[in-house]
Amino acid sequence: TPLLAFALSHLEADAGVMVTASHNPPADNGYKVYLGKRPLQAIGSEADAEAGAGAQIVSPADALIAEKIAAVESVASAPRAESGWEHLDESIVEDYLSRIDDLGVRAEADLSIVLTSLHGVGAGVAEAALTRTGFTNLHPVASQQAPDPEFPTVSFPNPEEAGALDESYALAREIGAELIIANDPDADRFSAAIPDASAAVGYRQLTGDEVGLLLGEDAATRLAAGTHHATGTEAPVFANSIVSSRGLAAAAASHGFTAVNTLTGFKWISRVAGLVFGYEEALGYCVDPAAVRDKDGISTAVTFASLASRLKSEGSSIEAELDRIRNRDGYFATAPLSFRLDDVSLIATAMAKLRENPPATLAGSPVVEVHDLSAGYEGLPPTDGILLLSESNSRVIVRPSGTEPKLKCYLEVVADPSELQAAADADARAAASAGVRLSTTSASASLKPALTERLASISTELKAFFGL
Repeated sequence: TPLLAFALSHLEADAGVMVTASHNPPADNGYKVYLGKRPLQAIGSEADAEAGAGAQIVSPADALIAEKIAAVESVASAPRAESGWEHLDESIVEDYLSRIDDLGVRAEADLSIVLTSLHGVGAGVAEAALTRTGFTNLHPVASQQAPDPEFPTVSFPNPEEAGALDESYALAREIGAELIIANDPDADRFSAAIPDASAAVGYRQLTGDEVGLLLGEDAATRLAAGTHHATGTEAPVFANSIVSSRGLAAAAASHGFTAVNTLTGFKWISRVAGLVFGYEEALGYCVDPAAVRDKDGISTAVTFASLASRLKSEGSSIEAELDRIRNRDGYFATAPLSFRLDDVSLIATAMAKLRENPPATLAGSPVVEVHDLSAGYEGLPPTDGILLLSESNSRVIVRPSGTEPKLKCYLEVVADPSELQAAADADARAAASAGVRLSTTSASASLKPALTERLASISTELKAFFGL
């Protein structure tokens, strides 16, 4: 998918179509449509055409295309071009790899990396991108490297799903890998796991929000140093979907930059003027919006590996970097909660109940704000969803899934820097009383159990509220 998005802009094409397994049932394919600038100029303003060129379609293009499809009586009767086809060769892949090379991110230390594409199509390109940027200690998961539409080693070929990385963990333990990189089958999503002695499998998979925070901080740092640049001439802007963590905005502000929210999906994130980095919690990241106006798991893999190698060269780590950012900006802990409902009418019923009688508290903290996103929120287009904010700054957003029969809830709880400092001081005092010298004090580690408990409490409350 990222190669198609790149090719559309690189070749100045008018449209692009990607057929992919996506998140659909095994018998179905996903169908993604992108438009170039010329078709958008024909149906809208120059500004809208400029913003949307190279991105997936939104209104009114989606409705206009649907009208044309509905007008076709049969596929056999639809007019088709007899000539004018051009089959792209490997040169477009080389152009894409060269663009990643031009990002300037490189291996700064030897890093042992396990790679998996989960039986998808991105394995070769991902390995090539990493190799040419200096990462040579690569260990692909052999059983998942070749494309296979049956996805025989996983229950569901999505890095978000439990069990998807089991074979990666096994190989990583065998070779002592320092980083696990996973792409989904069409290579637009990215996930990472890092060593963790306390985890049963020996590794901890980072959340989408943690990866987004790390990449956003990295982009802001490089932007401030003049080694990273905004799209076009606009002021640099960071963006994530409204259901993603508020930690990105805090990190951007610490560097003097602006961050904005969008509706869910990269068709919205990629339209942000001046975008330098965008992400959504569902493992989607855009590190080069000038070239790929969509989530791109391959350029993200290179950028994240470069960050991990730089931290290693400095005697630091991914976990230590998360601690550093949290100590400065606060700890934004997130968790997903979803309800799969075979009777889709129950989703509308649940949303109506939430609108009519929202919870009064979240984990004991009074709810002080309730926003119906269908009326628009902070300048965003209307969308079906409800946002709850508590006095303690805990936030819950509930929305129907756009692709599956699910009701999705996005939970976030926050500890501000003063709470983190207080936790660190308490740990230091306890250690001193016990005659123990702490080599390092991780305030976020100290607060994590309390934040996890708060998230669990909110999750339990929502399950009871919806009766699901």
